[in-house]
Amino acid sequence: MPDIDKSYQELIITNFGLSPSGYTGSRGDTGYAGSAGAINGLPIGTTADRPASPIDGTIRINTTLSSVEVFYGNVWTSIAGVGIGKSSLAPAASATALAAAGFSINGNYWININGTATEVYVDFTLAGGPYILVMVTASTGTVYDYDSAVWTNTTGGVTTALDPALDTNQVSAAFYNLATTRSGLALRSPSSAYFHYLDHTSGTPRTLANGSPAPTAATPNGTTIAPNNIIPSASPARALGWWNAVVDSGLTAATNGSTYYRYGYSHGTPEPSQFGYCRFGWTADQDSSDSRDRGIGIGIKNAGGGPVASFSASAGRFDYNDGTTGYKNNLRGFLYIKN
Repeated sequence: MPDIDKSYQELIITNFGLSPSGYTGSRGDTGYAGSAGAINGLPIGTTADRPASPIDGTIRINTTLSSVEVFYGNVWTSIAGVGIGKSSLAPAASATALAAAGFSINGNYWININGTATEVYVDFTLAGGPYILVMVTASTGTVYDYDSAVWTNTTGGVTTALDPALDTNQVSAAFYNLATTRSGLALRSPSSAYFHYLDHTSGTPRTLANGSPAPTAATPNGTTIAPNNIIPSASPARALGWWNAVVDSGLTAATNGSTYYRYGYSHGTPEPSQFGYCRFGWTADQDSSDSRDRGIGIGIKNAGGGPVASFSASAGRFDYNDGTTGYKNNLRGFLYIKN
């Protein structure tokens, strides 16, 4: 009777164009280059054991991911088995655990949130990550504006992964039940060109967006922060990624304010109260009052004061630059948390 296991292995190897290299498998078969032993002749090892310079078609068993993987086009891809994070049956402990296991492609993964397997969208490419995408806002409308119940509800959200390609309003269950000490925001598109992140006290996005006090204010000093970088606590600099999102959307450039900048969650109630509110992002003022007459972020509104008058948006900006002309625009928003 033919050796079924060996015939199947040879079929796989033939289809992937591999060549024998003298490796002796665990059953005495002539196997193929491996790093930490073999199962039925296929090389076996952890993600760290991957060959340093694989060629297209290299195939191996990855014990870290519990899957068979093939190297092609400079990427290792699982082709069999239930890999960690790729099924509700094998959720990863976190997005950071996925990165440690060798994952680097943005997409949908399963992680364990408070004992429940939850599907989330993970971004490995933005600075300071990996991140879980917990909220997406559409390019128009007020569904997730400052006064939306999405910010004050204590539970909710979907347990399926959000889709950053869709111009719709989406919120993940992780927004309500996954604590973090780092959050990031991209405006206009989920691109590093429009992204910044901040470190803060631990909390879920929902808790942080309803917290107090307001972020520490700083006097602007004319400096800037390049896109895809951290905004330090009490920063006096402009976060160019968010400013670029306004300009690149074909809108009048955002003005800078002159008295203070605030970055972070829950900017609180302005004084007078008919001016600017922001759940997460930047606010500023042109004078010594605390009216917050300029803002860029997610979950925003201006409550009727000044040239901006009444304005709400799920994400976008509000400001005025000459005391008479108000600017108010919607932008798409993408809220991320480090996990």
